[in-house]
Amino acid sequence: MIRGTGKTKAMVMALPEEGACVVVHTAPMVRYVERMIYDLRGKDMLRRCKVWRVESQCDADRLQGLRMRTFVDHAFWELTRDNHLARRVEFLVDAINYQFPDMTAAA
Repeated sequence: MIRGTGKTKAMVMALPEEGACVVVHTAPMVRYVERMIYDLRGKDMLRRCKVWRVESQCDADRLQGLRMRTFVDHAFWELTRDNHLARRVEFLVDAINYQFPDMTAAA
């Protein structure tokens, strides 16, 4: 895992108060990000957030129709070797976040 750069922490701190979905690349990363949200933002914030693992096209299907701001952890982009999956996630996340015009890039 890529740790120590502070990018995940910065993303967690930038999550909107109403909650969000965070896309990560592995199950251990789900637990890592959930714990970081809990530690930095509290249990109420964790309840308002979803942290989803996307390792395959089937996993990406779960993003369709999502109605909450969505962020992708930097490690997803750096460690996902399936270019088609990465492009699909990027497309889906852009479509989801298009619902929130006040939001700047969430990646």
